[in-house]
Amino acid sequence: MAGAKAQHDNISTGGTQAFGSSLTAGDTILIIVLTYGSNSDTINTPTESTGTATLGTVTLDESSGVQNGTSEANIYHANVTGSGTCTIKITGIWNTGSAYLILDEFSGMASSPVYGTPVTAASGSSGTENPGTITTPNGGMAVMAWSDSSGGSAGSYTITGTNIENEPDPSNVTGGAQYTLTTTGGSQTLTALAVSPLTVSAWVASGVAYSPASPTTTYSVIHGMSTIHGLSTIH
Repeated sequence: MAGAKAQHDNISTGGTQAFGSSLTAGDTILIIVLTYGSNSDTINTPTESTGTATLGTVTLDESSGVQNGTSEANIYHANVTGSGTCTIKITGIWNTGSAYLILDEFSGMASSPVYGTPVTAASGSSGTENPGTITTPNGGMAVMAWSDSSGGSAGSYTITGTNIENEPDPSNVTGGAQYTLTTTGGSQTLTALAVSPLTVSAWVASGVAYSPASPTTTYSVIHGMSTIHGLSTIH
């Protein structure tokens, strides 16, 4: 079973992060890339740099684009077509600032999992971060990724969903990703609110709904990372 992984660093051209253990064929991985500090940036489609797992096409499900002159939040998915180890690589150009990479693995998703129309939102001022209403199918899942312009000192986020990973330390990229599983379809609201001493002056957020393989499928969320501290530095 693979563990959720997150990594941050000040990088200009790219970095890598490995899943903690082997991926399982038939599962789906989410790749979330957050940037901060660039008036313009280029985020290339993530790739598998090393490993024995095989992946289908890495697909961009939603991008906030660069908003408020600083931040971007992108959500990608890929189907796992063969079991094995997997290291994901991101490349691109960031004029200044940092990039933050979050990985997670889920079982039970449809082979073409994106449902409906993804959403994105941005605010040039502080407040509750929210991509907008995410409409899910029966037995579906809603995912939110956010990145913000922050100050103060390390604090926390109050979120309405289940945490995948987040970084509330303004010395790094601040933001994160969360999800909620639904029994019946409908409108879902995921939000994130910075808690003092962390302050947020502007933010972007993206949201995507995902379909199960069948309405009676029970998702298995395969992760276990609770902190990024102590992981190896992105090179």
